[in-house]
Amino acid sequence: PDSCVRFIEPALADMDVCVRYLNYIAENLADLTSQSQGRLTPRLQPVEPAWQWEQMVELVNESCPEGTRVLWKCGCPEGCFVLADQAWADKVLLNLLMNALRYTREPVRVSLEPAGEGMCLLVEDSGPGLPPALKEHLFEPFLTENAQDGARHGVGLGLYLANGIITRQKGYISVKSKVGKGTPFSVYLL
Repeated sequence: PDSCVRFIEPALADMDVCVRYLNYIAENLADLTSQSQGRLTPRLQPVEPAWQWEQMVELVNESCPEGTRVLWKCGCPEGCFVLADQAWADKVLLNLLMNALRYTREPVRVSLEPAGEGMCLLVEDSGPGLPPALKEHLFEPFLTENAQDGARHGVGLGLYLANGIITRQKGYISVKSKVGKGTPFSVYLL
């Protein structure tokens, strides 16, 4: 019985990770349907995303077997609000984190800073960067690229959905990537 436990426990843990990932993909597919049918309507209200996003970063770090993979820095004072749908904004951060973690073995840097009348969320990895040809099509659906491990992950919906979500919240996403220098995504919320 003890020898069986040695094999069963890791298999169950792997299955749990697979089920969570499949749920994540299913949610993205449902969001794609909503977005393409014009039903992706954010509930805009004043939110203070700093605390929520710090908690998300901690949860991601706790779920990483390698330890701390995401570094968090917040330069927004307490009481700094933006007009957003917190649940949708959380999905954007999670999509950007999932992508960044796939393309680098180094810690991903996440920061939140005041930007004009709003905030800028920066998610930056030190991965291989984006080739210019790929960068032109980055926010199109079903675009995938080989990750750090050489495999393709996901179905290419994360950035497409993130861009649609932020645009509907009167914000925007910019990316300034150089091949060999990593990729920083800046998300501006007003």
